[in-house]
Amino acid sequence: PARTPQPQQQPMPLRGGGAGRRTTRVEEEQPGWETPSPSDDEDEAPLPSVACSPGRAANGPVRLPPFHPAPRRRKQSEQPSPQVDCKASVAIFELEAELAREKEASKKALGEKLDTEQRLTANVAKNEELQGKLKRLAEGMMMATTKISDLESRLAEKAQHAAHADSSSTDCRVSARGQQPVPAARLAELEASAARIRELEARLEERVRAHEESLARAEEESCERLQASEAERNRLEEQLEKQQKAAASVESATLELFADLQEQVATAQVLRQEQVASKDQELQRLERKLEDCRRRAEEAEADLARSEDRAAPTPSAGSDGIRELERELEERRQQIGKLEGELEDRQQRLGDLEGELEERGQRLGELEGKVE
Repeated sequence: PARTPQPQQQPMPLRGGGAGRRTTRVEEEQPGWETPSPSDDEDEAPLPSVACSPGRAANGPVRLPPFHPAPRRRKQSEQPSPQVDCKASVAIFELEAELAREKEASKKALGEKLDTEQRLTANVAKNEELQGKLKRLAEGMMMATTKISDLESRLAEKAQHAAHADSSSTDCRVSARGQQPVPAARLAELEASAARIRELEARLEERVRAHEESLARAEEESCERLQASEAERNRLEEQLEKQQKAAASVESATLELFADLQEQVATAQVLRQEQVASKDQELQRLERKLEDCRRRAEEAEADLARSEDRAAPTPSAGSDGIRELERELEERRQQIGKLEGELEDRQQRLGDLEGELEERGQRLGELEGKVE
């Protein structure tokens, strides 16, 4: 016998006027609960990825670029560019290398300056020694000239005495055969002595002239070396001054760049904090949405169980409604799994951001140590 339909088991009106599926109590109480709203689409919009492609963000964890300094006076809303960071790092390394080269050149110039001063001191001492020798030679020459004058005066006196003796003793006789008179022998002896004295005087004058020439040459060479040493010292002083100015400019540029880095790091920290806060809010929203989906899935399962208990008079319509509810339940489960995966991905990205922030703090400390 055919079954008599009961009033409580009448088929419910289908959603949208279609056939083959019934609406549940949850759908009647909350119409349009499974239809995504524009606000949900806006809330589920993916966060902007930092230096990562969409395919990579979907397949694995986000890898952020290494920390590099950004240009000065960056706005709060701008993200630091990796190219600018790389250029700033290269500029830091170049400034450090230039500073090291300037310090090495300054040390070398200082050593050359000390060496030049030592050579200048040695040249001055040698010049003083040569002047002392010249003074002693001049004194010796004066003494020799005095002796020569004395000898000449004595020779003139002896010649006068000899002439007087010759004129007074014209009657002298030769005492022995072949022997000349005594005054003539004495005169020859005096002439030989005068010749020897003139020869000694010529030799002494030649030696004095040679010493004077050597002293003049030594003094001229000493003056030339002294002038060259003075010029070299002036050149080294100018070079040292230029190197000190260059080192000061490099140091000021390094300090300015370090201040820029501190400002950029502070800006990056503020941006990271804002991003972390937004990520926390997004995670909380996703958790609330996940709980809501789970609650709705549980309600859908309960509704499905109740609908199975209430068998429909038309078997085909009841089976279609059950299949539709099962399909919706499976879709909700897939959506819950997707939301859980997205939640885990967001948590992993948040951990990566925290690790990168710590790494940037360590690098900032290293840069501070290098600048000090």
